[in-house]
Amino acid sequence: MNNNITKIKYGFIIGLVIIVGLISFYTYQAISRSDKVKVTIQAIPSDATITLNNKQYSTGYIYVLPGDYSISVKKDGFENYTKSVTFTKPTGNIDVALSPQSDTAKAWAAQHSSDYSAYEGRAGTKALAAGQSFLDKNPIVNHLPYENFLFTIGYFINPSDSSGNSIIITVDAAEGYRQAAINKIKEWGYQPASFNITFNNYVDPFLK
Repeated sequence: MNNNITKIKYGFIIGLVIIVGLISFYTYQAISRSDKVKVTIQAIPSDATITLNNKQYSTGYIYVLPGDYSISVKKDGFENYTKSVTFTKPTGNIDVALSPQSDTAKAWAAQHSSDYSAYEGRAGTKALAAGQSFLDKNPIVNHLPYENFLFTIGYFINPSDSSGNSIIITVDAAEGYRQAAINKIKEWGYQPASFNITFNNYVDPFLK
């Protein structure tokens, strides 16, 4: 009887140690990842060599600190892929399909055409999402470009913003008509002061 009680006690203690250990492990994991970006890595072929800032990874999930990274994806017979990217919290994504170059690689790609089709589907979905995100952040572009006899209002992507989601408004107008362009922006329901606006002198196309 005493032996059974002793076994139960030991079993309880061992179980408690395991539970405490698991709780400590997952707590540590959560704390260590709290300041990092969860990055999903996908590549075709899946056994391609993937490096971020010269550190090698495989497909799946990784956690990295926010910041700028140089991505390289390589496999013999396929065109190398390199790109610079900025990861920001909470999530990031690397999704690459290498183009086959050698006959062997082309044969492999033909046998795995479904993988490339899936990649194209993901790319299309991301492009639509990115486009919608851009419009959500810059609804004024629905009015642009705008042109009349006095001025033209356009925009271009702000090159200093790596996200590609901020714009610079351009106003082409003679100095006396710039205020009219500003008033048009106000008429659309926007505060001109909230935009980065550059002014260019208007050139009458009929005088060129």
